[in-house]
Amino acid sequence: MRTALDPSAVQAYLDGPHKEIRDQVRELLSDESLARGPAPPPTAEYRERVLDWARALAASGGAGLGFPEEFGGTTQCSPSTSSTTARTT
Repeated sequence: MRTALDPSAVQAYLDGPHKEIRDQVRELLSDESLARGPAPPPTAEYRERVLDWARALAASGGAGLGFPEEFGGTTQCSPSTSSTTARTT
């Protein structure tokens, strides 16, 4: 007999105490303006795109996610919490 899993319950379990941080990372990564596109553009254009991504990350507060508050970061989580979220979304 198979037991059905509730996706929201599984998500809540996986997010654990860092739900807000993981939601913030997911929201940032789902922004269409951050999409890479099908092929890399010419170098100058790509550099501009990366600069736009860096500005978006800074504006969202995402640049501080991997750093503790005592070092100027924005969260109490470890860098692995942020990077794991980024890889799994």
